[in-house]
Amino acid sequence: MRLSGTGIALGLSIAWLALGVGGQPAAAESADAAAGRVLAERWCSGCHLVDAQQLQGNDGVPTFRSIGAKPWTEASFAAAITSPHPPMPTLDLTRKEIAELLAFVRSRAP
Repeated sequence: MRLSGTGIALGLSIAWLALGVGGQPAAAESADAAAGRVLAERWCSGCHLVDAQQLQGNDGVPTFRSIGAKPWTEASFAAAITSPHPPMPTLDLTRKEIAELLAFVRSRAP
């Protein structure tokens, strides 16, 4: 089967839309950082400083500001939080929740 130029262009357009701008997954770009904040405050703030207003955290773990400065893809971020190292707990998050948490993490970047 041969694809016409139009068919190839359509296929590339669909792939581009699926990836979103800059090669990031579209789900991460449309994710709700405010919902990610709620998740971070619930699951992460016991150890990590999730924002500048938080007064307590663990000195031995990175802040969300420093985590947000890393060049995360949705896949690399998901791998990092779904296979954590002790004492980080195992988090059972949906793909949507991971995307929301990543959106919030990215919003903390300097």
